[in-house]
Parts: sequence; C-alpha cells; structure tokens
Amino acid sequence: MKRQNVRRLSLTVSMLLFPVTLYFFSPMTALEGAMKGVAAGSLLVFLSMFVSSLILGRAWCGWLCPGGGLQEACGGINNRRVKWKRSDTVKFVIWTPWIVAVVFFAITGGGLRSVDMLHGIPQGLFVLEGKSFVVYYITMALIAGLAVAAGRRGFCHFVCWMSPFMIIGSRVREYFGWRALKLRAVPESCTGCGLCSRVCPMGLDVQKMAAAGLTDDPECILCGECVDRCAKGAIRFSFEPGRREAVRCTAESNLEEAKG
Repeated sequence: MKRQNVRRLSLTVSMLLFPVTLYFFSPMTALEGAMKGVAAGSLLVFLSMFVSSLILGRAWCGWLCPGGGLQEACGGINNRRVKWKRSDTVKFVIWTPWIVAVVFFAITGGGLRSVDMLHGIPQGLFVLEGKSFVVYYITMALIAGLAVAAGRRGFCHFVCWMSPFMIIGSRVREYFGWRALKLRAVPESCTGCGLCSRVCPMGLDVQKMAAAGLTDDPECILCGECVDRCAKGAIRFSFEPGRREAVRCTAESNLEEAKG
C-alpha cells in the first residue's frame, strides 16, 4: 500500500495547487487563445496529455489530476458506482464541438502563430481573487457535485474535457501496437473475491474484466488500487505492446510452432 499512499499524496498536493494551476486546465483559455492565433498554456497541457497517453495511458488521471483528488475525497459521501451505462459518452459529446472549434479558429485565423504559456492567465497566477475566485469555486462545485450526486469519479465519467485526449491517445497506441503501461490479468489466479472492483476509484467491474483476461478499459486510470489489493497477483502492471502487435507476435509464434 506504500504506492497508494504516494498516489493519494500526489493527488492531494495537486488538488491544493489547483488555485494556481486552474487556468492551465481551462478549455476556454485554449479556445480563446486559438481565436487569437496563440497556443495557450492549457492547449499545450492538453496536447502533453495526449502524448503521454501513448506510453502511460490515463495514468495522469490516477496520479496527478487535481479533480481526481477532490473526487476521491468525496468518496466518503458517495462511494457507489456510476450506474448510467452511457455516462462515458457524455464527455465526448461535450469535448467534440469544443475541440472542433479550437481547430477551426486556429486554422481560419492563420494558424497558431505564437506560444504563450501564460496567455489568458491572471497576473500572478493565483486565482482566489476577482472573477477568478468565482471560476475556481464553480469548477470545484461542478467536480465535487457530480462525484457526490453520480458516484465514484462522476465528473470523470460525465464531463471531463481532458480524458478524451488520453482515451484517444491510448487507442492510437493500441492501433499501432506500441508498447505502453497497462494492466495485465492472470485469470487463473483470480479467486473471484471482488475486492478489486470494490476499491476501483472509477467503479469498474475489475473482477469481471480480470476473470475474462481483459483489463484494457478506456476508463481505467492505472491507479493500481486493484494491483495493490489483490493478494493473489491476478492483476499486475505491465509494459506490453498494443493488440495489433500482440496479435502479430502470436501469429508469428504459432507459425513457428507449426513449422517446427
């Protein structure tokens, strides 16, 4: 559990720093910058999330996200799983027109002509003053409110405008078969106790996934709770190729066996 203590500490620190980092996660700052031909800090952060997901999947969500820290703190109020099956599609309905608008304004405005990490960010960064004070508390209320109303990481499931970058990145790396951090299930070691599902902060049915040998869920944030709680080692961290490469290697192995 030492790893989980480190993870929770990291999330807590990130949450406490949110008054300073808020605008670096702002979708509106990225859009407003694109309209002026500027690659704002938030846009660069979103792009870095996409790039990191090619190797680390959604580990950022599980280890560094300030919103994740707040939501897991709300688990003491409502620790139920998000029940609506289509909840994970809502964020893409929100994200798609926004990213299309960012690209549209960036192109029609003559491209992103400059990079400014502090574009649209109040002087001094600290947001607990003026209108930024209101923005901060509305954001916190939205994150906490969805977690309390919907269940485990409700904001991640329904609204998060950052997770689609990492979900798409993970799917890209799977398509090309690149090696990346992921979970590997060992079905024969699973006893069906269900502890992994009970501790999953995203409310995934990890036990069912592990028993079927499938752990590559787009909503998995690679927090490692299931890994650290499973006494039988039925779920492990692994650095493996994507499905395309894995299928190719299996086919080549089967061909070699056939020749032998």
